[in-house]
Amino acid sequence: MLIVLTIIIINLLYKGIKKDVKEVNKKLYTIEEDELFFLGTKINIDNNALEILKMLQESEQITSNDIVAKLVDNGLSYDYASKVKNKIIESLNEKFEFIIVCLPFTVIFILFFFLIYYKFLVSKIIIINGPNLNLLGQREQSQYGSKDYNYLTKICYQKAKELNLNLDIKQSNLEGEIVNLIQNSVDNYDGIIINAAAYSHTSVAIRDALDVFKKPKIEVHISNIYKREEFRHKSMISGAVTGIICGLGINGYILAINSMHELLENENK
Repeated sequence: MLIVLTIIIINLLYKGIKKDVKEVNKKLYTIEEDELFFLGTKINIDNNALEILKMLQESEQITSNDIVAKLVDNGLSYDYASKVKNKIIESLNEKFEFIIVCLPFTVIFILFFFLIYYKFLVSKIIIINGPNLNLLGQREQSQYGSKDYNYLTKICYQKAKELNLNLDIKQSNLEGEIVNLIQNSVDNYDGIIINAAAYSHTSVAIRDALDVFKKPKIEVHISNIYKREEFRHKSMISGAVTGIICGLGINGYILAINSMHELLENENK
């Protein structure tokens, strides 16, 4: 869709530039001094006219009418001077046409390169957060700290950018939505970092969904679940993930991103 839209925009730009070039040629055509002699050589005009064009380079800018007047002042006929002017304008037109024709293909190539780069060379990972994590900073600060959820997402995005990882972050309080996020990740992401929160201890459905995802998976807990209530000591999803990080606060997410980066780098070697 992006490529199609880009082609439409380029086509409109092409038509606009082409129209502008034609309008310019109806007016006094301005030629930069360092191009004048080169153009005269390129279009094969006689030596006398070339010498005059060379002298005209001493001026800061030359218009097409200046060329005709100077050539006539130096003994050339008006008709021949006009032909020289027209040849120069035609030569410049060819230069403009070349740029205009190449522009769309250049832009398309650049877009294609970035598409391939992000599709195949940049790893895409997702962080999935479970229930009540949107309340970070508001609940049980002794366990979860005082930083809020926006701060957590901010530092995760920063770390992913540093490591050249394409990161998405999702949060849901609903078990079924988390299962859907995991299922949709199978074809769209190279790795999952998951803090299923309370569902870690109860959800067979989330564990089963993680079993389907055959790429690297890291379980994260902000608090040390083994120092809390006994019912939190058992995680249903731990047996379905590659590794576990817990008890290190929100910094555990940064460690998980670093670890995921290393896992994916080792996979690609």
